Amino acid sequence: MRYILPAVLISTVMFGCGGPKNTDLNPGANDKTIESMPDWFLDKPSDPSYLFASATMTSRDLQMALTKSKTQAQRDLAEQLGTKLGALTKQFREEVGAQEDSELIESSTEAIKLVTQQTLNGARIDKKEITPKGASTAPMC
Repeated sequence: MRYILPAVLISTVMFGCGGPKNTDLNPGANDKTIESMPDWFLDKPSDPSYLFASATMTSRDLQMALTKSKTQAQRDLAEQLGTKLGALTKQFREEVGAQEDSELIESSTEAIKLVTQQTLNGARIDKKEITPKGASTAPMC
């Protein structure tokens, strides 16, 4: 009887959680998803008087997926209006040792920063499609 209680507690700790229950919020596109994608999503219309953008995001919550995809599309529109691009490159060279025993160490890093700041007056979602994907939702705006 002394050993039954610890054995029950250990088995409860080991098996009680049932393993991980994660939802992949960045699922890869499968053939069915690509085939069912609307034409307007991939082939955006072209008109010199208007700007067009499309975006898709996933979430377990429908409203979060809609908000994320709308924000992504708005970002794309703002980038079409204007983006400031800044770049920083750092190069470092160091020689260690003397004469034939010397060693040259080189290092280079690069950082690129995009800054977009635009006011989008009158921007609206023209077409929207919501596709359920298991436990997540993938709207296309």
